[in-house]
Amino acid sequence: ITSTTVEPAAAATSERQSPVARRMAREATLLDNPFSLMAYRPNYILPVTYNSKKNIEPFRQAYPDVGMDDIEAKFQISFKSKVWQGVFGDTGDLWIAYTQSSRWQLYNAEQSRPFRETNYEPEVLLAFATGYRLSGWDGRLLTVGLNHQSNGRDEPLSRGWTRVIAGFGLEREGWTLTLRPWWRVPESEAADDNPDIEDFL
Repeated sequence: ITSTTVEPAAAATSERQSPVARRMAREATLLDNPFSLMAYRPNYILPVTYNSKKNIEPFRQAYPDVGMDDIEAKFQISFKSKVWQGVFGDTGDLWIAYTQSSRWQLYNAEQSRPFRETNYEPEVLLAFATGYRLSGWDGRLLTVGLNHQSNGRDEPLSRGWTRVIAGFGLEREGWTLTLRPWWRVPESEAADDNPDIEDFL
């Protein structure tokens, strides 16, 4: 975590900037610190969640007698770090990011409180500040990146997929809108251990 002192004049200028521009400027100040990590997606812990429709069929293939509770804990950690500023001269910043989300059978003492599912999601992103206008919206940010998500397990429990993800940050009268279209990188039928995921996401 890095602390940055902001001069009064700089603070006044910052307040006149849009929210996206302010965040990008603050993130740029952290580039000189190679150990700085910034929040990426929400970081949270939910001590109690309820799910009556868990998919336990993959577990039954490996562990026929497994029993999973409907009540469990869930948490997520997510951070990013800028590794290269000005990839194309004075534009384009390269980021790496990591998100981990876990469903923990915290109250299932009978099964030794296992992690029912943990998903690991590394990403690499190339981000550009933009200045276009579209139907009254100001385009502030464009990103393109490669995203891989996997539960890190062996067969038959292995699940994973890779996507190319774009990002568009738009602002208008105090509103911020982020769009993230994506395209799944195709896999052969034999290698695809997540063939139906596009039907659900």
